Amino acid sequence: MKVLVAYMSKTGNTKKVAEAMFEDIGDEKEMKPIDEVDSIEGYDIAFLGFPIHMDGPDKKAERLLEKHCVNGRSVALFITHAAPEGSQDLPPALDKFRQAARRANIVDLFDCQGQLDKNTKRIMSMLPDARLRQCAKLDNSQGQPDKTRLDRARAFSRSVMERMHDVGTEAGAESRTANMKIEYFHASVYGNGARVAEELRNQMAAKGVTVNVHHVREAKPKEMPPADLYVFSSPGRFGKPIGDMRNFLKDARLPSGTKCAILTTEMQPGTDRKIGRVPSEEELGKCHRMIPVMSRMLIDKGLANVAQGRIFVTGLKGPLEEGWQNKVAAFASQIPLRSDAAVEEIPANSLVLVAASSSR
Repeated sequence: MKVLVAYMSKTGNTKKVAEAMFEDIGDEKEMKPIDEVDSIEGYDIAFLGFPIHMDGPDKKAERLLEKHCVNGRSVALFITHAAPEGSQDLPPALDKFRQAARRANIVDLFDCQGQLDKNTKRIMSMLPDARLRQCAKLDNSQGQPDKTRLDRARAFSRSVMERMHDVGTEAGAESRTANMKIEYFHASVYGNGARVAEELRNQMAAKGVTVNVHHVREAKPKEMPPADLYVFSSPGRFGKPIGDMRNFLKDARLPSGTKCAILTTEMQPGTDRKIGRVPSEEELGKCHRMIPVMSRMLIDKGLANVAQGRIFVTGLKGPLEEGWQNKVAAFASQIPLRSDAAVEEIPANSLVLVAASSSR
């Protein structure tokens, strides 16, 4: 297998990550700055690395991603940033890299903290934007990426290559799910929904399935990309999906019979003072109407709802409930692969097992 590791690195952070990944790739390989890459055609997979500029790729990085990430070529993205991992600003920024690379087969994405350049930090501290001044003041990125993060980068490249070899050797499995594609649309406000989307994307990638993630505000409902399955994920407001998602579903143009799935995000229920206990699923169903509302909108359009689920958050802005990754796996198990037999459509008024998604 022929592998390319290419990177854009302005302060050395992304180059360090690239070198760590390169070390643990045992196949035929090359590493170079991405400016020196004419094309990634001819490589079985390309690891492409970039820093976050402000809130996503800068114009040059975006142009390079759009140039190289075409025709379903297999790529693994790795992104460095000054913010700590888990920051609520990260998921929307990472989504912009995925969007720029949307015409490729994105096998996986890795991100880690890198050291904020001292000159950049000084400039940020003087900008009129209070948020950027605060980021500069609270910066804790010095010395990053450290050994732990570089070890994670090595583990990432090993994992990606293992999956690439599995896909190449398991011809039967490949024939069942080859080129299966899921388009995932979420309306996350606080980043929890984006985290769940990332987890689902990683779990499905292990099955040879590509999941492309979009925020509804950046997608065009009347120009939906082709896919085998569409997943719609929304946080709630007063027990119903938020307006961004309702408007998106209302305008979505998909052929009748298209397979869809629903993931909702809902506040974790606490003890009801009136009844002195946590409400049952049946009792919650009387006030939590997100899944039925979204399901009815899909069915009214002639679409087939084949999987659905819910994940709880423990506060308005998160975090996600303990064990949420297992619920993502439970939801992923519902998704019909191409090799599966005929799939039974879920009725609009059914209340199913709690499965996956996130808060706003």
